[in-house]
Amino acid sequence: MKKNIIISFILFFIFYQPSFAGHKIKKISGDNQFGITGYPLKKDFVVQVLSEKGKPQTGIPVSFVIISQPELPLNHRKSSESALSTTLCVTDEEGYAKSRLNLGHPQSGEVLVGASTGKTIGNPAVFKVTAQKKYWILLLILGIFGGLGLFLFGIFYLNNSLRKIAGKKLREILITLTGSPFKGIGTGFFVTMLNQASSATTVLEVSLVSAGLLTFYQSMAVTMGAEIGSTITAQIVAFRISNYAILIVGLGFYLTVLSKSRIWKRIGDTILGLGLVFFGIKIMSDLFMPMHNYGPFIDVMKNLENPFFGMLIGLLFTAVVRSSGITSGIIISLALAEAITLYQAIPVVLGSQIGTCLNAVIASIGRNREARRAALWHMFHQIAGAIIVFPFLILFYFKSEPLWIYFVKWFTHAFLRTNELARQIAVSHTLAALLNAVIFFPLLPLMNKLFCRILPSKEQEKPFGPIYIDDEFLETPSLALEQAKKEIAREGEVVLSMMKQLLRVFETQDFKLAEAISLQEIHADVLRNSIVPYLSKLGQGSLEEEQLQQENQLLFIVDDIESIGDIVDKNILPLIHKKLENNLWFSDEGWKDIVDLHAMVINNFESLLSSIKSGNLEQVKLIIEKKSELNIYQSELRKRHISRLHSGVQESLETSSVHLDLIDQLKSINSHITAICYTLINGV
Repeated sequence: MKKNIIISFILFFIFYQPSFAGHKIKKISGDNQFGITGYPLKKDFVVQVLSEKGKPQTGIPVSFVIISQPELPLNHRKSSESALSTTLCVTDEEGYAKSRLNLGHPQSGEVLVGASTGKTIGNPAVFKVTAQKKYWILLLILGIFGGLGLFLFGIFYLNNSLRKIAGKKLREILITLTGSPFKGIGTGFFVTMLNQASSATTVLEVSLVSAGLLTFYQSMAVTMGAEIGSTITAQIVAFRISNYAILIVGLGFYLTVLSKSRIWKRIGDTILGLGLVFFGIKIMSDLFMPMHNYGPFIDVMKNLENPFFGMLIGLLFTAVVRSSGITSGIIISLALAEAITLYQAIPVVLGSQIGTCLNAVIASIGRNREARRAALWHMFHQIAGAIIVFPFLILFYFKSEPLWIYFVKWFTHAFLRTNELARQIAVSHTLAALLNAVIFFPLLPLMNKLFCRILPSKEQEKPFGPIYIDDEFLETPSLALEQAKKEIAREGEVVLSMMKQLLRVFETQDFKLAEAISLQEIHADVLRNSIVPYLSKLGQGSLEEEQLQQENQLLFIVDDIESIGDIVDKNILPLIHKKLENNLWFSDEGWKDIVDLHAMVINNFESLLSSIKSGNLEQVKLIIEKKSELNIYQSELRKRHISRLHSGVQESLETSSVHLDLIDQLKSINSHITAICYTLINGV
């Protein structure tokens, strides 16, 4: 305590002399050094003492004082304070004085050293030193690795939480709200905000185009909106919410653990994921803090001042990590640590926009021309966006700054009232996406024609939908009912196709095929959502008793077919994912049982659809007669499985829950098939 008072007293007399004392002191070299604890710095602190008229002063005593340094650990025998080679140095004939700092051990942090004469005019010379422990590089790498891992985990956790809240509504939103380019941009923006990844939106978009649920023209606007939506994460992070990351994590955790409501638990998961994202950013930005004084790092960052090199780094890094969000997170962390400049950051962010195209390209492999065209447009749009901004970084200047840099700084200050680097980087990212959208939005029809010529379709492209029903037929009820029956049979064929592919997914462990089955369920939903309103309109008209009975029959059949599709998508596909994720395999006997039961159900479904198309009910009666036979067989399969469990068959033990659930789901499907048969024979 006494020591601190003495130092403060000395500093008072050194640094707060009246202005008429007559000496000016100027820093020459040694500021912002980076050193290792326990070792002297590589450079001296050098100052020059000048008269009021600017002439060097010889023979003037200059005091060097350590103003502040990190506190020493308590009860640490090897600890030592930093010390100066000399605390009093007389200026030479050119007015120079110098001293060197020997950093203490094992403290790390920031050290401030002041230099002044007894008659200094104005502020003293203050040197800043960043001290780190000997193996700080290793600790830094491990820390950044952990911080980045936490950031990525937060992104994935947040993404999964939002998907649980939104469910399949994201796909439904993309399908239903893309009727016009304006809606498409808004939808792409909204969906990307929800799933926190433009890549996820683009991959989903390519899948929907491949399935015929979106046209290529609709997807073009979605791509533009997704690019804008992807900039929102950087905007949120730039608000320095990372300072409150622990509070956000705690709030999310307690909401998840203490809430009894499912929706509040999912909201808690979302908040927890967001907090982990900010916490990862906080860890990385704190670790990057010393880097802005570290010479080798500064030399590397100077290379990024070449926009070509910066874009290449951003492109390659994003292509490897497969996420522009990761690149943006690291850049924002560097910005919060003041370890990167705006001129260095912008080319890297532009390069990351191009690198993220790899996800769309990979998603389009093996798909139809429409999907490949959507991926090609995504790549073209992202590259064009970078090319549009690039000339304003290297060719056009305003007030000695690249025009884009000047514009970003002006915009950030004028509209957001801040000059923070992280905010400027986020604003640059958003403005680039907006500029790209503004330029290409009016050109969408022209771009559509161009890309359709580059990759022409084999047939006219149109979104998936009903082909048999039309409101014109409503004036002729008998014809309308017949057309509705054809559309229902078509819906049944879609669901039958889903069922036939199930066993192939179990055998091949192909996640892409499982995704294709799930997309087929949307086909069934599209048909159902057209058939039901159509039949309802028909029922509101003047129908004969027999026609009204048939209309009711068809509504019930549609409902049961939809239920079969839901069982496949919501109940059986999760069983497949469970099997694939845990690398489980059925026993040979168990797999044969499932194949046999599946074949029986498929055969019943095929016979049912054949009867619906032909109107011949003989096959329907056979299905009803076989109902008890299939139920008995299903019970027998359960007994066989339990017998294998008692025998200790390892595969049966590992897949027991999947095996039994699958048998139950196939039985449930057959129950719906039988229900349709009863509807056809007995009416409603």
